Amino acid sequence: MNKISKIFAIIALTFAINNAVSAQAVAILNAVTYREQGDLVQAKTFIDKAVVHEKTGVNPKAWYYKGLIYMELANAAKPEGVDGYKTAAESWKKVAELDKPNGEWIKEVEKQKHNLWVGLLNTGVKKGQEEKYDEAYQYYEMAHTMKVEADTAYHYAYDYAKDLAFRTKNYTQLKKYYLIDAETTKKPEIYTNLSFIYQNENAPEKALEIVQKGRAKFPNDSKLMNEEINLFITLKRIDEAQKKIEDAVKLEPNNVGLLFNLGTIYDKKGEDDKALECYNKAITLEPNNYDANFNIGAYYFNKGVKANDVVNKMTMKDYTAKGKQKETERDNLLKKGLTYFDKCKTINPSDPNLKEPMSASYRILKIKQ
Repeated sequence: MNKISKIFAIIALTFAINNAVSAQAVAILNAVTYREQGDLVQAKTFIDKAVVHEKTGVNPKAWYYKGLIYMELANAAKPEGVDGYKTAAESWKKVAELDKPNGEWIKEVEKQKHNLWVGLLNTGVKKGQEEKYDEAYQYYEMAHTMKVEADTAYHYAYDYAKDLAFRTKNYTQLKKYYLIDAETTKKPEIYTNLSFIYQNENAPEKALEIVQKGRAKFPNDSKLMNEEINLFITLKRIDEAQKKIEDAVKLEPNNVGLLFNLGTIYDKKGEDDKALECYNKAITLEPNNYDANFNIGAYYFNKGVKANDVVNKMTMKDYTAKGKQKETERDNLLKKGLTYFDKCKTINPSDPNLKEPMSASYRILKIKQ
């Protein structure tokens, strides 16, 4: 090949390359033009070609317009079968990958993000109403990524998602959202909610772990404090529960709930007199506290029943010597117990737990009901 032929070959190759690049650049231009003319279907045809070509497929402009065209198709509810909002979200992620930081097309995407957020959120609501819950979560989560964290709207998408998960009792999905919230939350109830879910999954150890993370963030929150104590009890770690409650009572000596819980711990350990002291403090602060009144009644009832067992097992000699004294002791204990059970009856007349101890007390005391 002579020199002139080589030159023409190079020119021809260059022309062919430029022509191929230009053809794809024209595809972007056509897409933009058809969009401006309102023909979104034709715009879609050209932009789909542009983004798959090796040259223009790395152009953030192409992906920006793909997102814009697909979003507007979704707004117009056409064409059928095109998931416009989802495709728009994915396209604009691509812009962020291809454009330079704070580049022209990233800025253009920022201007459109709110519109896409609205579309994604509304579609999530619609999918939820159609009971297509998995799809609804996908749209809510995509909407979540469309807003900056400082923006109030950032939280709406997850709020919708959490509400849907709560209403449908999808605890796996709900746990996912609560764990995300736990990273930044200023609400201690996120941790008690997570504890409920873990316990529902029969994972009390995991529940305790998450509650203790919450306690580290919110050391003075009484609900988290009580949740931790209850979990220690559930896990039969009674000594730890006792220590936690005793420390808590030092901080809040007039907290009726803590006093009652400490009383139940002492009950479980067989330290009845310490338990009674806690329950008495509780009803001094809150006279109509049903549980504390019931447990005091049970304290005296149980002692009365034990005294009655002693009387029943006495020989004639023993009974003659101290039977009457023991009966008086028994009767006083049962009557004292009835005082608290009567109080419980005025607080909650329908509680079936009162029937057995009250009937037994009346029978032993020979009192007609």
